[in-house]
Amino acid sequence: MPGIDPEKMKIGYVVLVAGRKPAIEAVQRTAGYAERARWTHVAGSLGGCTLIEACVPRSRLSDIRRKYADKGFVIKVLKRRSQDAHARYKVALWWATMNNLPYDTLQFLWFPLSLLFCS
Repeated sequence: MPGIDPEKMKIGYVVLVAGRKPAIEAVQRTAGYAERARWTHVAGSLGGCTLIEACVPRSRLSDIRRKYADKGFVIKVLKRRSQDAHARYKVALWWATMNNLPYDTLQFLWFPLSLLFCS
């Protein structure tokens, strides 16, 4: 797996992925982010190659190697310096809990409406 060692991926790390979806890129350009908004996916690491990803209506587990690295996606792993295992587990538990809550439908509508009315 280029750039990512599964042995070094710990529970509680945050993983950013630069996706290649034209619809997301169009929204980013419209909002004025263009190239500054490179990251389109965020996931939480459960250690090794296993990620928790937000998915409607519930979160799902995925393999960072098969889903992103092997397909050439740009990946960035975020970790806090000096963060002990206990704190990383708390991050992972929060991630799993928050990703299993129902989505707020109004939040999906806010961004497109803000482009129309707040210009």
